[in-house]
Amino acid sequence: MRNEPFSKDNQHIMQNMDFDEDVDYVVLGGGLAGLSLAISLHQKGARVCLFERSKEPNDKPCGEGLMPPGVQALETLGLSSCLANIEPTRLQGIRYIHGQTIATGHFGLEPAYAIRRIKFDKALRQKAHAIQLPIFWGRARFIKQTSEHIYVSNHQSCVRGRFLFACDGLHSQTRQQVLSKEKKKKRARLAQRFGMRCHLPTESIPKHLQNNYVQIWLADEYELYMTPGKEETGCAILLEQDRLKHEGSPDIQVDRILKETLGFEPAALTSKLKTTGALEQPHTPAAIGRVFFVGDAAGYVDALTGEGMSLALGDVQDLIDIFMTAANTYSPEQCATNYHQRRKARQATHQIFTKTLLKVKRHPRLMSHVVQTLARHPTQFDQLISLSHEPLSIKHLKALSFGLNLLRPIKSHQE
Repeated sequence: MRNEPFSKDNQHIMQNMDFDEDVDYVVLGGGLAGLSLAISLHQKGARVCLFERSKEPNDKPCGEGLMPPGVQALETLGLSSCLANIEPTRLQGIRYIHGQTIATGHFGLEPAYAIRRIKFDKALRQKAHAIQLPIFWGRARFIKQTSEHIYVSNHQSCVRGRFLFACDGLHSQTRQQVLSKEKKKKRARLAQRFGMRCHLPTESIPKHLQNNYVQIWLADEYELYMTPGKEETGCAILLEQDRLKHEGSPDIQVDRILKETLGFEPAALTSKLKTTGALEQPHTPAAIGRVFFVGDAAGYVDALTGEGMSLALGDVQDLIDIFMTAANTYSPEQCATNYHQRRKARQATHQIFTKTLLKVKRHPRLMSHVVQTLARHPTQFDQLISLSHEPLSIKHLKALSFGLNLLRPIKSHQE
């Protein structure tokens, strides 16, 4: 059978299919977003099933900082116990390091945590098993929708549902399949950036670098993120391929960057080096028909601010609010519009901050000035961190005024 989405000609085939499951919601992807969404729907009495290709959790190349909005979302979704089970490290804030300048900002009273992502995924899988969530193992290879249903199958099972939630990550196959017939629009792209992630034993990190901050070293060709942990310290490197000063394999690049940035010979890695990219992915509509995109699957700008998990959990929370309160009274189009509006409002601040930081990052002199200014004004830095987690409001105008003042010395010098 052809893998051809939205084919009305095949509706008669759908009607004659035998189904292993007939549900309200099909969730595609068993990562953080997919498991959180499927578990929450199941606990609220919805008929839901999950498709996941791997029976073992995948150690994904992603950030491992759970920002305050993500922690709040887990509590609202009733999943705080999964977080507590892995004993995460409480984060105090963020520390930018550029040359000899260090700027430190704090999260305030709202908690944020460093989590080992694979441990958290295991905890969510244990929760899913405990509540007997139906899971179909194997990659979903056949996805279609009609005016009333969505159809998903792998090599063993076929499921019919009312809605599909695509939580299948940065390079979403669902997004590619659903959009396969749409014309690709030309658009301005940011410089292509890539990521690498590994872990070092925490005991091997020099004492002066061991703290409860996400530490970010800003260099001309890369950023190095170090996320604390009791046993393992996460190291993530974001870079632009065309700005690399030295050639070599990812292993060679990581070894070189760790040595020159941290100033010591890194110990043997405790996790396999993982790479990902390109980071920027086109933003799709939040929903197309009965297919709703969640987290990275809906498009991605960059990992610069480390808020991927929190943004995905925000999507999950929005979908729970929409479908558990209005699914029986709203049409798919109304649900899609509601989701799009919520998502756009919630992520507007993040988009602005991320794109601004990316532009600053490409101008070393400006980047140096910004870090120096943040170091001199720690209270404003704290406020910027807090505002970056909030929907756009009048309070952001004051932050904009402060940001424009940051640029004045640069402009005056240029004049």
